[in-house]
Amino acid sequence: MKILICGEGEHDMGGKVYCSRKNIYEINEGWIQKFIRKIKPNLNIVFETRHRKELISFGKKKRFGLKGHGDKAFSAMMVAKREGYDAVVFMVDADTKDLKQWKIKYQEILAGFSAVAAAPLGIACVPKSASESWLLCDSQAWAALGLSDFKALPNEPEIIWGKRNEPKSNHPHQYFKRICQKANIPDNKYSRWEIAELSDIKIIKEKCPNSFTAFYQALYVHKYDV
Repeated sequence: MKILICGEGEHDMGGKVYCSRKNIYEINEGWIQKFIRKIKPNLNIVFETRHRKELISFGKKKRFGLKGHGDKAFSAMMVAKREGYDAVVFMVDADTKDLKQWKIKYQEILAGFSAVAAAPLGIACVPKSASESWLLCDSQAWAALGLSDFKALPNEPEIIWGKRNEPKSNHPHQYFKRICQKANIPDNKYSRWEIAELSDIKIIKEKCPNSFTAFYQALYVHKYDV
């Protein structure tokens, strides 16, 4: 199965790292790929990535009446159809703890997918409040990386929120940074990838029942089930 992932950057989609010993570029998968592989362990999946900013935007014209993220979701689906992908995953943070606002963004993406006729599978990946919320779920994953203060992890990661640039706020980015400090690991893309690799999908579904469950179900019940 060939899947196109459209996301923000290396922290979610992974990237290539040059290995001087082997004289090759090694591909490191991001948390999106790692979660998909956990959800569909029996599928042979080939991933390719594209940054959302690289996608063509139709701007104010908003063909088909698409709003918000629907415009670029449409573009992502057009690429997936034209280049022969079996599915496209379009990822964007909800950037809100409000369930109503999350639903609006989620539906914008689905509307963009639906505007493409005879399209491959379209999967909206919209973490609420942000992707770090999904990565703050599994205490055992964090324990493996050195965290001992499990009470520091949020009980309801989907609703943590605060000022993005305020270190003491509960914005998911700041919350994740503080947990990394407690575990004595860097707040970077590598830590995110490692946490994703160690995290239990069932626990994330339990802790993030809205946004992660929607992502899980879109993948789990599709026609490529084996």
